[in-house]
Amino acid sequence: MKRVPLVLGSAVVLGLVIAFPRAGLGRQEKKAESADSVKAVKQVVTTLFDNVSQGKGEDNLKLFFSPDVTIVVISRGSGLEKAWQKKAAEVVKQWQADGAVKVTVDSNQVELMDDALAVARVNGQTDFVKLRGVMTLTSEGGSWRIASYVFETRLPDQK
Repeated sequence: MKRVPLVLGSAVVLGLVIAFPRAGLGRQEKKAESADSVKAVKQVVTTLFDNVSQGKGEDNLKLFFSPDVTIVVISRGSGLEKAWQKKAAEVVKQWQADGAVKVTVDSNQVELMDDALAVARVNGQTDFVKLRGVMTLTSEGGSWRIASYVFETRLPDQK
């Protein structure tokens, strides 16, 4: 009877030895998945602004979780009456009507909240305004897409 616990104890030790390397590999795979997700989120943001710059605003609708995603714009220093919110479908239509507007992205920082939720903070500029914005993105249902977008515009001389 004393051999049974010893054999079980050996099996447990052997199981732990086998499990630890697998756990380590899992963490490495998770880091690789995280790096891939950050890269994918940054690509969505870059694509959004590239499309606007190239006059391909209509291509941006597929980057949103749905056409009903709300976009909020705040014009710094202009008061609440200048702020507005519209559905992504309306804004994309306007981007298309406006034609190409060169947007330079100065920074694009991504924070993964988990494997299905991310936040992107963007700073950029056009020839007319500076902008900074926050997007939440989700990978729920497949590829990363924009679930919300809030941005602020400022005149070039405003901080």
